[in-house]
Amino acid sequence: MEKKNGKAPKKNKVGRPPIWKDPIELKQLVFDYFNEEKKPTLAGLACFLGISRSTLYNYENKDKFLDIIKKARQKVESIYEERLIYSSSPTGVIFALKNMGWTDKWEGDITTKGKPLPTPILDGLHNNNRNSENRRSDKKD
Repeated sequence: MEKKNGKAPKKNKVGRPPIWKDPIELKQLVFDYFNEEKKPTLAGLACFLGISRSTLYNYENKDKFLDIIKKARQKVESIYEERLIYSSSPTGVIFALKNMGWTDKWEGDITTKGKPLPTPILDGLHNNNRNSENRRSDKKD
């Protein structure tokens, strides 16, 4: 790139300009959606706002809109959680919550903090198994 007058040329901004520049305007629209909709969803909120769901999520990456989108997601998640607990058929809710990061199993390691077991412990386990087998064969004789 050539410099003009010793200055680097201005870079073109990439992407579409934001739909909302004022977070208060978006906050009011989100508020209106939750007041009008009996069974709100994030996809429903995006439709109400006239944007795609991915665009809605992208607004969460903009500092001044982060809190608004995060609270909207938490509100929908809260509704799903309530339906999970009190609904007689929670299958769809389980699917939705898993897409929001929930899991139905705990994947933790409280013993080694993700590190492999030290060799002496594993050797001890193998030796104990062999000793048990030897004791069993001794009893058979």
